[in-house]
Amino acid sequence: MEQKSHFKISHFLSLAGLLLIYFLLCSQFILKQVSNTEAANYLGFFQVPTSGQALVRPHHNFFPQNIYFSSLSFWTQIFGNTLTSFRSFSILCGAFIIFILFFIFKNKLDTKNTLSIISISTLNPIFISFATDFDSVMALLLGMSIIYSIILLLYQLKLKELISFRHRRHLINWRSVILESAPPSRAKTFFTLISSIFAIIIVISTLLVGLKQDVSIRKIFTAIYQSDRSEQIEVSKPNQANQSNQANQSEKSTPTVYITQTPSASIYVENLLVAKELNQTPIILSWQDALDRSISTKTLPVKFWIVSFKDQQIDDVQKFLSNQNSSKTESVKKDSAFYQEIESLKIDDISAKYFKITKGVK
Repeated sequence: MEQKSHFKISHFLSLAGLLLIYFLLCSQFILKQVSNTEAANYLGFFQVPTSGQALVRPHHNFFPQNIYFSSLSFWTQIFGNTLTSFRSFSILCGAFIIFILFFIFKNKLDTKNTLSIISISTLNPIFISFATDFDSVMALLLGMSIIYSIILLLYQLKLKELISFRHRRHLINWRSVILESAPPSRAKTFFTLISSIFAIIIVISTLLVGLKQDVSIRKIFTAIYQSDRSEQIEVSKPNQANQSNQANQSEKSTPTVYITQTPSASIYVENLLVAKELNQTPIILSWQDALDRSISTKTLPVKFWIVSFKDQQIDDVQKFLSNQNSSKTESVKKDSAFYQEIESLKIDDISAKYFKITKGVK
């Protein structure tokens, strides 16, 4: 009796430790950059129009996805409409998968092999990445795990006596290698050692991958919003009696942000999330084609940001601005306006430059 209670306590502590490691690993991935699939789900879930600024791919009308989004609607009523709460729902589905796998294997394997096999299966970077996505993949995996556990339970209760595999000869007697009832052997010790080492490597590699998450675009947007805040307040201070003029002036003072790439749903959603976090109106994004048209027609706005990635250059803009200034004489420059680079930001491989029309200096 004491031995059974000891086994129950060890199983409970093993499961609790496994789930604790799982949640710690997921915490490293939950703030990762939004993928295009997540962005499409986000825009589709909230029915957010992109006005042609981002390409939105609607999710398919698939049965598990319908269950996932229906359950997610109830989940958001409790925990709020944030990307973190969406991803935490997938994390919860992954925790249930670990819970089901643990109780499937605990009667077949000993505790060490159970922990090793589940760690290799669920604590790797691929599984953790899926578990922290705003996507229905984890809900589908959870449904498959539940169906498999039901089939296994029916087999244990009803079909075990009807189906017999005793006449099959196995090339390797796995029962003598990994089953708890088998006597200790060199093969079992070797299997346990290798699987445990491999499980530890998987957990450490997942942690290292999580520590290197790329959130540069989010940091750039945050810096842009914070940099432009004082300028908006300065414009909106006068004429406090006229609130409508205040709003119009504040809106006009917001600079355009050009992203030097094709329309991206993930970047569009990142902008919405940062604006929501900072409690500000989202900046309207423009893309490479709009920047090219503005340069060619010389219709750049009064002030604007240009965000470039990695080794991208903005030579066309710099050339246009330098030609604009060099074509004027010194006397004309004193009374005319020209573009000037006011601020420059660089975070990892992403750069942002702020240009504004200023008056010539005497």
